[in-house]
Amino acid sequence: MGGGEVPGEFPRVSSSRFRLSKSPKGVAMKERITEIEIQLMHHENTIQQLNEVITRQQVAIEELQTDFRQIMQHLRNIYPSDVIDPQEEEPPPHY
Repeated sequence: MGGGEVPGEFPRVSSSRFRLSKSPKGVAMKERITEIEIQLMHHENTIQQLNEVITRQQVAIEELQTDFRQIMQHLRNIYPSDVIDPQEEEPPPHY
């Protein structure tokens, strides 16, 4: 390893290579970087909001599945012959 490197990190590169000058090209590059950083922040915010929506929807789906199972069990108890698992259903007489 060369001087200034830390194990597990990328080698350090002279920052003079990446310095942005005050020339119009350098200013334009800084503006582009700032614009990209702003877009990144908006994207991260959107991802976080979508993640929260998905989490709430997953909780709602799980609650609905539990309610559905309870209703189905209740119906089976009330009308055991009306609500039969299709695999348990006897074939019609013409078979």
